[in-house]
Amino acid sequence: MTGDTMLGRPAGTARPGLRERAVAGHRRVRPSRRMPLAVAAVCQAVWLVWWLAAYPAFVSYDSVMYVWQVTDPGYWTADHSAFYDAVILWSLKLTDSVAPVVLLQTVGMSLGLGYAVSALSKLGARARWSAPVAVGLAVLPPTGTFVVFLWKDVPFTVCAVFLFAAGLRLLARRLDGTLGQGGRALRFDLAVLFLAMLGLGLFRNNSYGLMLVVGAVLLVLIPVVRRWTALLTAVALAVPLFLNLWAYSAVWGIHRPPAYMLYSLNYADLAVAYHRDPAAFDAGDKALLASVAPLTTWDTAGDQCFSSDPLTNWGEGWDRRQSAVHSDELVSLWVKVVKHHPDYVIGARLCRSHIAWAVWAGPASRAGDTVVQNLQASPDLFGFTAPGGDLEHSRYADTLRPHPASQSLRKAAVWLHDAFRAPQLDWLFWRGAVWCYAGYAALAVYARRRRTTLAVVPVGGAVLIGLQLNLMVANAAPHFRYMAVALFVGPLLLPLLGARSPGDD
Repeated sequence: MTGDTMLGRPAGTARPGLRERAVAGHRRVRPSRRMPLAVAAVCQAVWLVWWLAAYPAFVSYDSVMYVWQVTDPGYWTADHSAFYDAVILWSLKLTDSVAPVVLLQTVGMSLGLGYAVSALSKLGARARWSAPVAVGLAVLPPTGTFVVFLWKDVPFTVCAVFLFAAGLRLLARRLDGTLGQGGRALRFDLAVLFLAMLGLGLFRNNSYGLMLVVGAVLLVLIPVVRRWTALLTAVALAVPLFLNLWAYSAVWGIHRPPAYMLYSLNYADLAVAYHRDPAAFDAGDKALLASVAPLTTWDTAGDQCFSSDPLTNWGEGWDRRQSAVHSDELVSLWVKVVKHHPDYVIGARLCRSHIAWAVWAGPASRAGDTVVQNLQASPDLFGFTAPGGDLEHSRYADTLRPHPASQSLRKAAVWLHDAFRAPQLDWLFWRGAVWCYAGYAALAVYARRRRTTLAVVPVGGAVLIGLQLNLMVANAAPHFRYMAVALFVGPLLLPLLGARSPGDD
């Protein structure tokens, strides 16, 4: 028996070409999976171009901080995401590069968008609308370059896209009455739901509000699987809390964040309250504030209420050591202000969460303009490799410097990114609030046209609702990356405006 006949092909028959094998492989894929896989493949091809332009990654100050913390013994602090830091450390140990981390981010987002297109199709959205939207998110410079940054916010956003899509698929099952049928597909969606929610907690320390909102909405409005929803949400919340409160420090020796980081938002609230009404603070209160920074600094920072940075990061005379020494007293003063002047604290939180609910940026004079990271890092990596810098002699510093596949490709990427930073485009491409409202409107129109339950709006918009509410409670500054989830999820909801009705073919 010849080798060809052993492989099931008659002797003398020509070996199938690449095109024939591709067609055969395409036919073996279930029809319902072809479009999502095609979308994921196209998005991945686009993000490979962005990745090659950024190689090994576009970096920010935080990116360099991650590498410094995990490679300099004794300085690893869980102030960002210890889990993401650990992924970076493993990548450095295995490859001496951060490039694999960023490549994995592109794969994750491509698969997430394909999964979202699949979920939208379950609700009747036409692929000819949803697929171009997904690919467009990969092509557009604001979202395209974001995914190839070395940032914890990127895997956080990937997880949010998966969570959004899993919720849509559960909603589709509720609408068509198949939720109680169980099966492998339902178990898969619940597994994705759990892993996505767990990822939110692992990649961002202040994501618990978002997780609670999504879990509560699904628990109330998606019947049959309520026990699973409650259990999976509880575990997804408990694991990051356990790691952050105990395991990171006790097991791996990762330091807890310093007091000035833990309570920076409380301190910023005090600054706003002091600016609004200095007479509300007695002599002892003012002496306490003055022990940490001049009262003029508190007053100036309070006027720049859109961000906490004017106080704790670049406030003139701000003493981090003294803020740690007096942290308990400052928190007690904050509680006092909450009791007697809650409007001051609520106003401060709403001002700092401006990017979560406002379509247009606030005044730059009050730190209200949208913060967008430049693609070009400084030659000394934000001072880390300058003489006396923390990475001056580190062998890992070079992995943060650009080594693109083509300098022309990188220049083109930077040019396109900067072109979209025109101030008139800020509300559309860099701020997510407009996309939240567009998404809610698309869900409402869909529910009305389909004459279906109003649960469509809170379930389909749960991730966006949770994101906005979470930032209203705790947000540091108007960074676009904090609303990046909305820049992906909001546009993905628009194809529901043209969704097929139940009676359509």
